[in-house]
Amino acid sequence: MKTITLLILVGATMMISAFPSSANTAIRAWKGVDGKSFQALIVNWDTTTDVVSLSDDKGQAFTMKRVELSLADQAYVRQWVNNREKLDQKLKQMGGTMQFLQTTGPSQIDYYVYHPSNFKADGTAPLLILFSPSGTGYKMMLRHFEAAEKTGFTLITVDRFSNHLDRATGKKYFAELLPYLQTLAHNPQKIFLGGSSGGALRAYWLSSQFDLPWAGIYANGGWLGRDHTMLCRTHMRVAMINGHKDRAALHYTKADTDYLVDKRQCDVALFSFEGGHQLAPTESQIEAFNWLLEKSDL
Repeated sequence: MKTITLLILVGATMMISAFPSSANTAIRAWKGVDGKSFQALIVNWDTTTDVVSLSDDKGQAFTMKRVELSLADQAYVRQWVNNREKLDQKLKQMGGTMQFLQTTGPSQIDYYVYHPSNFKADGTAPLLILFSPSGTGYKMMLRHFEAAEKTGFTLITVDRFSNHLDRATGKKYFAELLPYLQTLAHNPQKIFLGGSSGGALRAYWLSSQFDLPWAGIYANGGWLGRDHTMLCRTHMRVAMINGHKDRAALHYTKADTDYLVDKRQCDVALFSFEGGHQLAPTESQIEAFNWLLEKSDL
């Protein structure tokens, strides 16, 4: 019997044993064959009995036969398993470790941590915190942990910081999250923020709201805004990486660069890849990550 199970652990220092790629905290909309919709996250799929275990937005567990779900959701369950298995294989190949953690404060923020295979808990590891415009930290982790492995970054991604989250609430969430991140062994002079699209904008803004020696920003398809009145920390390294067809991001590149260099005394580098308003491919991520770390490509 083959069973795919989600493990949820709470606390700043707990980690999932083996390969925690099954961690999944994304509440999504589901639809039954009767047409009724509901919100839940997938916890488990027993492929022998074809029973799917789910958890609603209040944390209540329930089960359904997969055939009771819409055809699209039946396919999603299978895709969830396939993606998990692919991730497990990649983790085994690379040798790094991944954790799913949750703050114990009032907001209970879910976050994901990847330590590369060369990680040493001696205070030398660089730290990169990435935000997703959709607030799905798990997916953001899946798309970036390979580049983190190849550049030596400890990578953190978080749930709930979507473009729909207002700044006041986002600042409160980050204030709750930050002490947990600071317990991770890292170089305090090598802490970076970043993200994609609105996640990059959030990274810029948070750098001005929390008085830490932020070393830089990884901005994938993100820009500062039309009037450039938003502050960000000065004297950072900023890697702007955009698809060659991302017209909106490219439109603001010169104005953003001028502002960051002239007004915020930042060191800016521009990177490009074939594509539009999307996540950069791993090879391009590696190039930008290495530049942030002032390393040459290996």
